[in-house]
Amino acid sequence: MNLIEFEKWAIAQGSVGNPTPEGSYKGECVSLIQQYLNKVFNIPFKARGNAKDWANITIEGFNRFASDNTPKPGDILVYTWGQYGHMAIITADMKSLEQNKNGNRIVTLGSIESGYAIIQRPTKVDLGVEDNYEIGKTYITKVDLKVREGAGTNYKQKNRNELTVDGQQNAYDYTTAVLKTGTKVTLLEKKVVNDNEIWGRIPSGWIAFKYDGKTYVE
Repeated sequence: MNLIEFEKWAIAQGSVGNPTPEGSYKGECVSLIQQYLNKVFNIPFKARGNAKDWANITIEGFNRFASDNTPKPGDILVYTWGQYGHMAIITADMKSLEQNKNGNRIVTLGSIESGYAIIQRPTKVDLGVEDNYEIGKTYITKVDLKVREGAGTNYKQKNRNELTVDGQQNAYDYTTAVLKTGTKVTLLEKKVVNDNEIWGRIPSGWIAFKYDGKTYVE
């Protein structure tokens, strides 16, 4: 199960309990996290304490980061406030997926709340980016975008004079090719890269349509 699939599954349940024993501690924030580890990373269930205890434990396939790091999709945020603490999961579109927030014992989706003490970050997570782009259709860039020779940041950025005439008209007057926000682009080919990026080939080259949980073209 990827991150987007887990988000949809959890919300559809309304309220979730631990994977083992099935349904135990239903409605607790820790139970949602235990399901996340089990369904997305195939990590077997074991008791790991209250939410605040997760700030100090080692999870297989995860690294701990301090609170001054910026959250990324797939992260588990650990809050150590109160008697038990709290935890939340960062979704592919940078929302906070959590349970038992302020006594609300159902799965909710909302804005990321500050004040987390530790980030538990997976070394690799399949975001399962939603792909609703169609070949041949025209879309609009939401941000300034570099134009590359291939699908990925490892490919060389093109120069402005290598773009089509229309591309040059919609690019900044730089040596390298950067399309302006609001540029209309026609999708000729697309590729999913690293499970969480969608790259599209337009007449002038390749640009990122979705990257690192953010939508750049719509």
